[in-house]
Amino acid sequence: MTRYKLLAVDVDGTLLGPGSRLSSAHAAAVRQAKETGLAVCLCTGRSVAETHPVWRACEFGGKADPLICISGALVCEGDSARTLRIEPVAAAAAAAGAEAIVRAGRSVVALVDAWRWGFDYYLLEAQDAPAVRQKWLDRHACRVRVVKSLADTSEPAEILRLTVFADSSAGAVEANLAACADGQLQVGRIHAPNLGVDLLECFAPAASKWAGIRYVAQGLRIGKQDIVAVGDDVNDLSMLQNAGLAVAMGNAGPSVKSAARLTIGRHDADGLAPFIAQLLAGNYD
Repeated sequence: MTRYKLLAVDVDGTLLGPGSRLSSAHAAAVRQAKETGLAVCLCTGRSVAETHPVWRACEFGGKADPLICISGALVCEGDSARTLRIEPVAAAAAAAGAEAIVRAGRSVVALVDAWRWGFDYYLLEAQDAPAVRQKWLDRHACRVRVVKSLADTSEPAEILRLTVFADSSAGAVEANLAACADGQLQVGRIHAPNLGVDLLECFAPAASKWAGIRYVAQGLRIGKQDIVAVGDDVNDLSMLQNAGLAVAMGNAGPSVKSAARLTIGRHDADGLAPFIAQLLAGNYD
């Protein structure tokens, strides 16, 4: 039996293989960790609506551990999806950032707390709106409110993330975002395997996967030294840099691997399953 008490697992590129496939080996491994007594938190950049099917497929059973979604900007109950914590973008920064994106000819997908507000996204449409709908919003049956400006909504919902499709010319959009937000936005580029596109994402400066994990761990009275974190991409760096045991997937990039204590097998070769078996056996204590 391992001494560790919480296992934080990234979803895309870690728990899921290519094509967003959850293998039987990975599903069985995370269930075994839960059954053995570890708290098991899926910790992902996905929204709650995009994460919940993965959580259900794991079939954890028993008391549900929280989900850490939107790269830590939201923590919710696993079974009910009731929101426990959010880290919203400052309203003025969200409005300015969205305006800068639309001015550059790009659509803005602004994610909100769906449990509180009853819809998933504001959409500020530009010339790429058909592609945004086809490749993303329509695929996940998202509840969308089309608006001209975030500043003009009658009862504005807190913005948890601004997202724009990224391509070879997105560097200028990224620079404009950094300039207009006066330090109130953290802007990063990430590949979304479940969508098959690259994205620019904007969060509140304090939002991170580690902030979400720390919130969950405090409620469970678990110290950072008793936390295992497994991931593959740049939005996993905060949790790998702080967890008691930091683990990178074999498909992770160099910066992620350098932040980890261990590098294990690839996501497309069920690399997480043997690691969890060794973890439960106490091999990393």
